[in-house]
Amino acid sequence: MTFVESDRVEPTEDTGRRSISTKLRFEVFKRDSFTCQYCGRRAPEVVLHCDHIKPVVQGGATDILNLVTSCFDCNLGKGARTLSDNAVLTKQLTQLAALQEKREQMDMMLAWRRELDQLDEVPPLELEKRWDELTGYTFTETGKMKMKKVIGRFGFDEVLAAMKIAVDQYTERGEDGTITQESVETAFNYIGGIANVQRAERAEPGTKRMFYIRGILRNRISYCPDWKAMALIKAAAQAGMSLDAIEQAAREATSWSRFRNDLEDYVDQIREREDQHERWRVWVFGELTKFFGPERAGAAFEKVSAAMSVGIAEKYLLDMAAYGLMPNLTWDKYRVWLDSFQKRWVRLICPLQEILRISFPPDKAGDVICLVEDLHFTLESILSAARQLGTWERFEPWLDDTLSEAVEADMRATGVHAASP
Repeated sequence: MTFVESDRVEPTEDTGRRSISTKLRFEVFKRDSFTCQYCGRRAPEVVLHCDHIKPVVQGGATDILNLVTSCFDCNLGKGARTLSDNAVLTKQLTQLAALQEKREQMDMMLAWRRELDQLDEVPPLELEKRWDELTGYTFTETGKMKMKKVIGRFGFDEVLAAMKIAVDQYTERGEDGTITQESVETAFNYIGGIANVQRAERAEPGTKRMFYIRGILRNRISYCPDWKAMALIKAAAQAGMSLDAIEQAAREATSWSRFRNDLEDYVDQIREREDQHERWRVWVFGELTKFFGPERAGAAFEKVSAAMSVGIAEKYLLDMAAYGLMPNLTWDKYRVWLDSFQKRWVRLICPLQEILRISFPPDKAGDVICLVEDLHFTLESILSAARQLGTWERFEPWLDDTLSEAVEADMRATGVHAASP
């Protein structure tokens, strides 16, 4: 595309005519979409000129309102003639309307920017009012800048909540009953950290307690690498160590090495138990596969695990599957027996286990079941005896003697006698 000036006459003292700057010509071309306003042809089909609407010789000014895009042919053929009055008027009105709209839009954008700037000031001002209500102190200019950064990171609501926690936990009152300036500064510096902990707690429950444990550790030992301590605490919790146990380790720690070793040893023990449990699971699953086949082993394992969870010994359950029930054992028969035995165990044996604090021997469970279901003892009478005797060592002889006496009494009542020697 080639752009040339249509009025090439350099400024002179006689005419006052001056050349059109490249910038002004380009603005005129953009406004007119690089199209000749006389014939409608466009660049690059034609060479465009920047022409005066009202000729210079008639007093026309060299400004954007009196300039129009013209092709080479139209400009040379036009001479000093003008566009029609209507065309000139329409052109100028359009330009004026566009300029006015542009100005109005710029004014609106500036007003909008000022409103945004004012809105940015609202949250810090509101928080400063709240801080004054809580402590009796206001922010310095440095404090305002810090507060803006904290708000930008966490948002108004989270900072407001953290502010109240900081005041509750870290401010102290002097002899006159007012909050001391030193404690106010301490509380202010903790606002961002508290907001961070609160957000982490929502994302991962337990994190707040972990930060608290790390704080205990910081206060007890001289060297405490923050990120290593937090990573170690999280790893121990994820491995199954309770937060109570981790806190106790922190309270007893005399050094970073001691704390680290205690937690790592505990985690190793947990993992070893998990490995043992997995080995047990594989073994039990294999045994049940032998008895019931691979297609029933999964269901059998779930049943056996549920029975073990209420205190029935694993060996007893497997022994019953192996040879304790009946010949030609099937999964359906074993499942019916196991459901029935587990219900009786929960109803009759679990209360005794709690009183005697033992893992009740499954073979003795049959004696209790016989007393209650066949010999019509009440469960409460058996529990009362367990409470009085207190230990399994004293309860077991009582159970054996009571069962023997009850069986003999039942036999006499039914007319059944033992055979004579």
